[in-house]
Amino acid sequence: MLSVQLILLSVIILGLSGLPNCLFSSRSMAGQRTASGLMLLGSATGLVGIAVSFRQAGLPALSIPWFLPWGQFAVSVDAVSIVFLVPVFIVPALGSIYGLRYWKQSEHPENGRPLIFFYGLLAGSMALVIIAHDAVLFLIAWEIMAVAAFFAATAENDNPDVCRAGWVYLIATHVGTL
Repeated sequence: MLSVQLILLSVIILGLSGLPNCLFSSRSMAGQRTASGLMLLGSATGLVGIAVSFRQAGLPALSIPWFLPWGQFAVSVDAVSIVFLVPVFIVPALGSIYGLRYWKQSEHPENGRPLIFFYGLLAGSMALVIIAHDAVLFLIAWEIMAVAAFFAATAENDNPDVCRAGWVYLIATHVGTL
């Protein structure tokens, strides 16, 4: 149970990592550094949760009722989900570090905030997709992931090719979902 709680905490930290960036000036690197630090914290928490799951007997799971009239909030961690969670925790953290030099918010004040916010939301929702053990929760996480990926990919919205590619992605992911 502790491993699932740590991984859920990681999902929350990753998903909200870009939020504090909104408190800083759009030309300040402090917000981007804070978001990157939270991304590293969230990823480390998730990796610790994975390590703890190896020491637990049985399938670590959490299932609680929620506000929707059907299904429940059910998540679980098994060997297959661990295989996919490891890169989901490592790659976005490394990407946020890389972004500190490659896509400096101070050089892109018009689209730095949305990119950082949706990048964190994308990482958190990808992890939730992997551990979702309920069809409704899976679809909710999938939609959050798809929309976050769209907005992260189209952050450079002054380029028509980027916008066109973003719409192709969004349509393809929804057609695939159907």
